[in-house]
Parts: sequence; C-alpha cells; structure tokens
Amino acid sequence: MSILYHSTNRDFSGFKDRVTFKEALFTGMAPDNGLFMPDNIPQFSKEQIIAMKGKPYQEVAFEVLNKFLAGDIEEKQLREITAKAYNFEVPLEEPEKGTYILRLDKGPTCSFKDFAARFMAGIMQRLNPKESITILVATSGDTGSAIGEAFRGIPGTRVYILYPEDEVTYVQKRQLDSIGGNVKAISIKGKFDDCQKLVKEAFADSELSSLSLTSANSINIARILPQIAYYFYAYANTAENFESIVFSVPSGNFGNSLGCEIARRMGLPVEKLIIATNENNEFPEFLNTGIYQKIEPSRKCLSNAMNVGNPSNLARYFDLYGGNLDKDGIAHKMPDLNEMRKHIFSAAISDEETIETIREFYRKYNLIIEPHGAVAVKALQKYSENNKFSKAVCIETADPAKFPETIEKALGITPSTPHQLANINDGMHDTLPADYNSLKQYLLHNAEWVKVFAPATIGNIGPGFDILGMAVKGLGDIVEARKTDSGVKITHIESKAELSNDPEKNTAGIAAMETLKLLGEKGGVEIRLKKGLPLGSGLGSSAASAAAAAYAVNILYGNKLSKDELIMPVTKAEEAVSGGFFADNTAPALLGGAILIRTYEPLDVTKIGSIKNLKIILVTPDIVVLTKEARGILPKDVPMQDFVFNMANSCMITMAFAKGDYDLFARSLNDRIIEPVRSRLIKGFEDVKNAALSKGADGVAISGSGPTLFAITNSSEKAEKIKNAMVSAFAQHGISSESIVTEMNNEGAKQI
Repeated sequence: MSILYHSTNRDFSGFKDRVTFKEALFTGMAPDNGLFMPDNIPQFSKEQIIAMKGKPYQEVAFEVLNKFLAGDIEEKQLREITAKAYNFEVPLEEPEKGTYILRLDKGPTCSFKDFAARFMAGIMQRLNPKESITILVATSGDTGSAIGEAFRGIPGTRVYILYPEDEVTYVQKRQLDSIGGNVKAISIKGKFDDCQKLVKEAFADSELSSLSLTSANSINIARILPQIAYYFYAYANTAENFESIVFSVPSGNFGNSLGCEIARRMGLPVEKLIIATNENNEFPEFLNTGIYQKIEPSRKCLSNAMNVGNPSNLARYFDLYGGNLDKDGIAHKMPDLNEMRKHIFSAAISDEETIETIREFYRKYNLIIEPHGAVAVKALQKYSENNKFSKAVCIETADPAKFPETIEKALGITPSTPHQLANINDGMHDTLPADYNSLKQYLLHNAEWVKVFAPATIGNIGPGFDILGMAVKGLGDIVEARKTDSGVKITHIESKAELSNDPEKNTAGIAAMETLKLLGEKGGVEIRLKKGLPLGSGLGSSAASAAAAAYAVNILYGNKLSKDELIMPVTKAEEAVSGGFFADNTAPALLGGAILIRTYEPLDVTKIGSIKNLKIILVTPDIVVLTKEARGILPKDVPMQDFVFNMANSCMITMAFAKGDYDLFARSLNDRIIEPVRSRLIKGFEDVKNAALSKGADGVAISGSGPTLFAITNSSEKAEKIKNAMVSAFAQHGISSESIVTEMNNEGAKQI
C-alpha cells in the first residue's frame, strides 16, 4: 500500500488533504506553502539492518527507497534507477580508530547533492505525468550543479538555477554557468535566502501554473528520501553487534541531517544526531533557548552551502516533533523540545574554527577535508567534550577542490583536481535582482522563447576538402525562436552585414522550414537571429545560423529528432544559399568536435573525436570570399600523386582526432590541391602563413572557403605570438583583421 503525504502546515492552514508520492514529487510544495511529509515512516527490523553489511551502495539505497515507494513504482524500475544513479564509489575513511569520514563527493559534480539529484532525475523520467516541466531550484553552490548535471538533456525539462552572486566559489560558479542546454544559471544579486524565497514565491504564484513548476530543492520530498540511505550504508559498514553510533552532519537547509533523523525513526540505532552549523546558528540557539529566531540576512561563511538563515527543512523537524513552523520562520506550535534535545545535539562553528580544523586534520592524518566536513569534525569534537561514544561518522559533503581558496588559506597548498572538475570551462549566466517580479517576467519570457547557440566551424580541414570539419569555441550565432500557428517568420536580425529576413532566402529560415517538414508539424515558428559570425568569413556563418534554427525548432516541438537527424535539414539550408550540398561545416555546428563525411549519397556523417591540447588561432582579414566563388575556381582534374598525398593526410587527420594525437594532426595538415588555388583569393596569404610558421605554428591552413586562416599550436604562449604575427602580416598588405585564440568546441548547438 502506498504511503501518503501531508503538509507541514496542516494544523493551521486548513489544508488537510493527503497526496501521493507522485503528486508530492511534481508539486514540490503543498498548496498551503507547507512541505510534504510521509504520514507514516516505514520500519526496518534489526535483522534487516544487519543484513545490509557488505552490500553495495546502490543495493542499500534500493532497500531504503523501496520502503517508501513500493506502492508507487515497480521494484524492477526502482532497481534500475538506483543502479544508474549510484554508479560511483562511496568511500568510508577511518583516520582515527572509531571515527569515520563518509565521503559523499565522488559523484559527477563532486558533491553529496549528486545522490538526491540523480535519483530525482531518474524517478521524474519514469513518473512524469506531463509533456514538459520546469524545475526551479535555489542553490548555495552544490545543489545547482548536481541538479543541472542530472537533468541535462532530458527532453521536456527546463531547469533554472538561482545562485547568490557573491557567495559561491569560483569553481562552483564555473560548474553552474557551464552546464548549458536545457539548464540555465541565474545569478541573483543577493543571498541564498533570497534565492530560496524567490523559488517559494514562484510556487505560490497561480499565474505561473502554465509552466508546470516543480522543485529540486530539498523542499521537494524526493530530495529527502535518497539521503536516508547514507546513514544505513555508513552504519552497515562501521557498526558491530547492532551498536549505537553518532552521526555528525554539516547542515545548511537541514535536508541532509533530516535523512539521519528519519533513518533513526526507521530503526537505525543512532545514539545522537549532531547538527553542525556554521555561524548561521539559528538552530543551536533554538535548541538551547527554545526561541526560534531566523538570521536575516544570513551570514557569509567559508562553508558557503550552509549560509542559510531560515532552513526550509526545519519545518519538517517541527512536524516530526509535534510542532508547526511556516516558510517565513514563524512557529505556530512549538515542537517537543525535551524529546528533540534527547536525540539531537547542535553546535555552531566559526570560520576561524573551520580553518583550524582543516589544519589540525591535515597535520594529524595527512588528509584534506573541505570546509563543510571540517564543521562536522569540529562539532563532533565539541560533543565529545561532555559525551562518550564508541563510534562516530562525520559527513564530508564535497571535494576539497571545490574550495581552493579556503584550502590554500588553511594549508598553503592547492588541492588536487578530480577528473570530474578537470575540464569545466567558463559558461554563460543571466543576472537578476532579488526581486520576485523580475524573476516572474524572466520565467514567462523564457517559457515562450527558446534560445540556441551554434558555434563557428572550420570546414575543409587541410586536405579534407568537403569531408573534414570541426567546431570551435568562442564564436557563433544565436537564434531565439517561439511557436506560432503557421509559417516561418524572421522578425529581427542583428548583424553587421545586411541579411534578408525572407525565410526562403536565409539559412535560419530555410532550416526551420525543413525541420518542421521533417517533424511533420503544421505549426510555425518566429525567429530572431543574432549573428556573431561575419558573412563570407570561412567560419561556417550560414551553417551556424541554420544549425541554431533547426535545433531551436526541434526543442519547441518536443525534441523528437536527434542532432544527427537534424544534419539533413541544416545542410539543405546551406545548399540553398551556397550552391553546394556539403556538411563539413553544418555537421560540426550541430554535433561539435571533429566530423568525417564518408559519402553524400546518402549522407553518412561520423563524429571522430577531439584533441584536448589543440590551440587554434583564427585570423579573419577584412576580405570577402564567397563560397560560390571559392568553389568556382577549383580545378576539374588533379594529378594522381596529389590526390594520393591528400588522401593519405586526410586519413591521418582522422586518426589524429580519433586518438587525440596533436602531433599526428600537425604533421598531416597539408593540402596540395585546394589551398594552392584558393590562396589566390586571399591577399598576403603566403606572407601571413610564413609569419605564423616563423613564430612556432605547427600548421597553417584556410578555414572553409576562406578568407579566414587558422594556425595550430599546443602552446598558449606561442598562440598569442602567432596571432599577433599573422595580424601584422595582413596589416603590411593594408588589410585589417580580427583574431582570436580558441579551442575545439565539443558540444555543438546547445540551448542557452
């Protein structure tokens, strides 16, 4: 029989209904602004808990979650969700006999938030009752990146992440801003409490009902349930003979510690739950005095995920102990404080104590702990001053590499970077004031419009005429699109050059029409185009517009087509304006990375990989070379020896991208057929090429049809010198140019 869920505001709001797990999952908050709680907490027997010993984490998680969800989702499906969600290690370290550190930082974003986020993504995909949903989440750093990563690319799902502008670390900010796709990061000019308040206001606003809003914050009960499993797993791998143990949990919004409280009520022998806070000490003060006073504004501390002055989940604690606390921090009924004090100890840890604990821990054990873990360790030390215990587990919530500034301050060293964080790049975000109306208008506008970026490309790579292309970072076109009843209209173009807004003469319009045709849709689309690429540059300008438009239309009409399937309508659009059917620029604009075209009859495209250490210097002279002109001067016949040479080098370039081999790519960037002819259209070509080579470039070639030239190196220092030399060489011929040092783009077209 399914467990039903009630609102924490039930005793004073008038809302007495019970809802199913699915309703609680997709509603997020109760209609009376309360939080959902299970009517009854299922139990484990002593024997069942002992039997968990030695089981992998995903199995323990399944057993815990199945207790709550047995009536809502089939066992087989739940096993599949937990197996997929928890495909990483969950280490327990014992730096000192009887004291353990539970490392919850091995997931894809190096944070404990991965556990709940990945479960939520899996369960929502299985139970989604609507065609599309909008997830709105507030984050103090780690929640946002975990939710964004978990829900990235899920069809029919939009994710908006609100984070406090000045209270996330540089690493956390890069994580949030770089997710992209259906995930949008929004920097709020305020604190985490402001972000959380905005989210709650949005859920209470009936005018946003069309967005199908749901929450991925810990206000959602589906964020709480997965966190119960930590404690059963830690207990099963530390305790003997069903002994009682202590858990010390760093706490901000109290969702993590609530998992421990519920685990105790399910039968886990928890001797004491230590709720460790930073200088936002509203709960320790409440436990000591019996008076709840939220901290407004919240205090900025090194353990930034805990900078919460009014924890949402405290309302759930009140509920469990017979009280009522509303979203504004007003107690309508006090909980049983004596009972609460019996099971919970709480301590506030200062920034100074946090730093000293990191230092002490490193001196004693040669182990680095991050600020939140340090708060938990220090709180356990304070508890031990007046209490004895046999075993204790402290929770480490994130990898130290996410807090390099704090670790460097404490230890004078830079923590090593885990592979999950090694390749994150600067991304994009929007900024809003801490004002609800601004957020509301933003959500309504973005619900109507889809915004897509497609990158610049280098086609005809070296000897790979019409068959080799790659996407590059930093340059590209943007298309905004929304549904209409019929037809394709281009209502706005932002471009340095004049472009037709006739959809039959613009690649964006043609690609949109071809995509609608392929989808079999009778509806239409309105397009706004922002050109970031100059026309006739050889950087796939028309291809980028077409790719962005096709991708946007596909999103608007349900994401029914893969990127591979979109190549054909985009290439048809390119053909209509350039006079040739070729995909060495359209395919990488969509797919990202490097691509190889086997044949055009039928079109057969393969993404062949990328080269990580490849620095690309792009120099675009103020010369116009039209694709039709560049193709019109090509030779009709070529010597066999030149054909064989180009073919061999094309094969080697393909291998280079497949293997990620920079040296092989550099050796193979040679063209005896196309470049000698097309270079005549680019004034100063030989001088510019030689200038680049003289400064250490390992290869120079024409991008696409030209006039842009690209040079390659694996040295950032050399790249700047090469760029300046190429610009100077063009200038000596009286030609101004634009230049950039960039890298490969591996994403291709993406929603922004």
